[in-house]
Amino acid sequence: MCNDFLETIVLIRDQINFPMIINSAYRCSTHNTAVGGVNQSYHRRGRAIDVAIKDPDQRAQLTFLAIKYGLSVIVYPTFLHLDNRDDGPVLLYGRS
Repeated sequence: MCNDFLETIVLIRDQINFPMIINSAYRCSTHNTAVGGVNQSYHRRGRAIDVAIKDPDQRAQLTFLAIKYGLSVIVYPTFLHLDNRDDGPVLLYGRS
């Protein structure tokens, strides 16, 4: 499952014309707790990344591609969380 996620991220990266600045990817349980992550975080399973992105057009493009390729997106003010949850893609809005 992890390899599918990484392959999807690379596929998306190849289609955008801006850098994907990754704030967070895989987290050990200690780091996940320290940053306030939930116990069953997709970050702990290597199935999530957080991408720093503020430009509205870039955010829209990355969100569209992520959902197109089956990833879920949680939109935060300064970053997008992308993951490949088992129940299919969703678009959510988080708080920071």
